[in-house]
Amino acid sequence: MTCPGAVLEPYPTLSNYNFEVQQRPGTKHGNTDGLSHGGYAEAAGQDSIGPQATTEARLVVARLEVEAAQHLRAAQEEDPDLKMVRQWLADGHPPDKLLVKGLSRVGRIYAGMYGNLSID
Repeated sequence: MTCPGAVLEPYPTLSNYNFEVQQRPGTKHGNTDGLSHGGYAEAAGQDSIGPQATTEARLVVARLEVEAAQHLRAAQEEDPDLKMVRQWLADGHPPDKLLVKGLSRVGRIYAGMYGNLSID
């Protein structure tokens, strides 16, 4: 696979496989799989990687999903704005108005959305 290491860093499972990524225009890409559909197959009650997928392919997809979630959580925990949001939600109350004034622009946006936020 010819891919910069930084791209694969969050997904060590992918680095165990030898593959080539090919881009094709949408009109010539009739055999797309669940990885390119972003969960739409599951929403429609279908198998996300297709009925012909091997057990190994299913395990790889499951590992990638776990690794992606772990990578996302780590990035969220490092983000200073999201650290504050996580604390507000863990405490169960929005930030006070004085604190909001001192936040970054993004932090103020999160504070304004407090009622619509949740932690998984």
